[in-house]
Amino acid sequence: MSYRNSASKGTRPGGQSASAKHRYHIRADLYAEGRDGPREDLAATGFGNLPTWAADPAEFWLATDSYERANGVLFRELQLNLPYELTLAQQCRAVEQYASSMFDIERLPYSWAIHREPGNKNAHAHLMVSETMTDDVERTAEGHFRRCNPRRPEAGGARKTRSLKPKSWLMDARAGWAVAANAALISAGHEPRFDHRSKEVQRDEALRLGNLRKAAMLDTPTQQHEGPRIAGMRRRVESGKADLADLPQYAQDVIEANNLARELGQQWQAAVELMSDAELAEHYADELAQLQEQLAQENPGAHVAAWQHEQQRIAEQRQRDQVELAELVAGEADRQAGELAHLGAVQAAHAEALIEADRQALERHDARVVQAQARLASLPLFTFDPDPTPEERRADRLEQARADWLKAHPVRASLGLAPAAVRQEAIDRARREADRARAAAVAAADERQLQIDQLRARLTAELERAEQYRRERWPGEYQQPVPEPLQVALDQPSAAVLRDSLQALQEAKPEWVVWEEHGHTLGGRDGDTVTYLYDEAADDWEQVQPEPSARALELLQESEPEPEHRPRGPRMR
Repeated sequence: MSYRNSASKGTRPGGQSASAKHRYHIRADLYAEGRDGPREDLAATGFGNLPTWAADPAEFWLATDSYERANGVLFRELQLNLPYELTLAQQCRAVEQYASSMFDIERLPYSWAIHREPGNKNAHAHLMVSETMTDDVERTAEGHFRRCNPRRPEAGGARKTRSLKPKSWLMDARAGWAVAANAALISAGHEPRFDHRSKEVQRDEALRLGNLRKAAMLDTPTQQHEGPRIAGMRRRVESGKADLADLPQYAQDVIEANNLARELGQQWQAAVELMSDAELAEHYADELAQLQEQLAQENPGAHVAAWQHEQQRIAEQRQRDQVELAELVAGEADRQAGELAHLGAVQAAHAEALIEADRQALERHDARVVQAQARLASLPLFTFDPDPTPEERRADRLEQARADWLKAHPVRASLGLAPAAVRQEAIDRARREADRARAAAVAAADERQLQIDQLRARLTAELERAEQYRRERWPGEYQQPVPEPLQVALDQPSAAVLRDSLQALQEAKPEWVVWEEHGHTLGGRDGDTVTYLYDEAADDWEQVQPEPSARALELLQESEPEPEHRPRGPRMR
């Protein structure tokens, strides 16, 4: 995009509104929608030098519309095209620095907004400035726009600058923006290319200095300014929303003329890039001859001095380029060697970091496996029926009490005069309650056993997956830690840990379940109702349930067990 800095002013007789212009700049309210749909090109905003009574630019420009004199200037606007090479932050900094250099001296209130389409296309800025100067006097919004009182500033309004009125201010503003934009380009590492002068002036200067290629690049057709209305029509045509033939004739003429000028200019600049210096000199031979005659009349020998100066500049530039190229070639080998060494060190460090990370991952994996194995080992292998429930003990006590009463009162018993506490009905009710309690206890034990079995299956599957993952992820790189021997705990009603003799009995009868209950060693098949009592003297098993053998009764009578209750075999599963 070529350089552009245009200026305009807004007045109430001209139908302008400062607040509306500001809302258009920030795409607010009604101006959020355009002819082509939502306006989504607002990129950044800013302001400066506002008086204390204005919290933001919107409040200041609304007060301007309300209190500025009828024939006063509401605002002046500058439209600046932005270098596409700059980022949004760099463009904002360039606009802010330009506005500060132009208006901070007189403390003129200003606001700005940057519009740009996706891809940094058509990037430009709108800059609004007021003629009223901000001072240190506290005023209201209405008082700020009253007529100034030089003798008593607090009794009047703010002073107005006269520096924005001469035409020379526009040239200063254009030149200032060229300086600010070029400074931003140089700061970002780009070549300065903004020039506020017209193409004709730049082309004539290039010819006078003998820079024919620059003059040729400037020798392109000038396009007409389209303005917002025709620019919107062009966007609709280019997006396919409208046909060129459906536009008004004046818009068709401007768009077609600009398209032709743009195409011819691009073709001419492409041809100039391929032309040699001799071809350029031949192309401008007649014009250079006329220029030499004109320079000879104006100042004899000036054109010769200018040509010699340009040739000397070209030679010096060529010499500097050769020196820079030699230094670049000389330092290229060292730079490449240093980069290769740095790259090797970075790769080595990265490889070591990967190895260390892999080793730590293996350690964490093995630690999780050991934890899972320990948790699996802590699960009980079997669950047994719990000790007699309170209901069963109560029923046993009632039966014992009935037996004692019948023995002590045979006559009353024969007459059926037993108390209610020792009657058979009470005992039967207690026994039914005991049976229900036993069934609930067995169901709870079954539920716990199911949970333990499910947890054991899940942990076993996780360990298998972990081992498979270890074999695939670390095939032989590290030695797998040997886990501790799997210890399976038995949940027994009478003893937490099996004795060595009980373990030996369990190993001798692998198909049985062996346990201790009330000082006796019992055993039987899992799920069977037959229970056996271990005889240590004979090293043999005697049946104790459902019908006890004589030897079993002797063994039971040798000890003094707790209040009588029937031994219970392995729970039914």
